[in-house]
Amino acid sequence: MSGGPPISKIAAGSDGSAHEAQRFTSELAAHDAKNGSTGDGSAFKAISASNSANDGARGSMSDQIRGSVRRGDIVVLLAAKGITDDLREAAAAAKAAGARVWALTGKESKDLAQAVNEAICIDTDPPHAEEAHLVAVLALCECFDDAMRLRGQG
Repeated sequence: MSGGPPISKIAAGSDGSAHEAQRFTSELAAHDAKNGSTGDGSAFKAISASNSANDGARGSMSDQIRGSVRRGDIVVLLAAKGITDDLREAAAAAKAAGARVWALTGKESKDLAQAVNEAICIDTDPPHAEEAHLVAVLALCECFDDAMRLRGQG
C-alpha cells in the first residue's frame, strides 16, 4: 500500500467477547507478514478496544474508538451475551468517523445488528455463540491473508 496511513482493524467486545476481540486483533497482527515489532511497512494496524470496567485508564470503548478510527477503517464488535450501552455508542462513534462496522452477535445480542453495517448473528446461547465467534474470527483472518496476497502485501 503506497501513501496514506494504514487501514485500522479495530475489534471491541463486552464481557467474555472482549477476550475474543483481543484474540482477533492478535491473530490479525500475527497474520500480517509485514508487521514487525514496530508495525513499519504494514498496510494495516489492529487494535482492541475494551470497556471501562476492564480498563478505566483507557476510557470508554466509544472514546477509544472515537480517538482511533478514521474513514475507511473496519470496526468489528463482538457480543455473545447482550448489548451494553458502550457497544451501541462504539458502533455510533465508528460510523460517525466513517468506518465500516461489523458485528458478531448471539441470540441475546442480535439487536446490535441494527446499529452496524453488517452482522453475523449466531442464534444460540452465549457460550456457543462465543465458540462460533472464534471460528468466524479465524475465518476472517484467512480472508485477510487472501486479500493481502492479492494486494501484494503478504
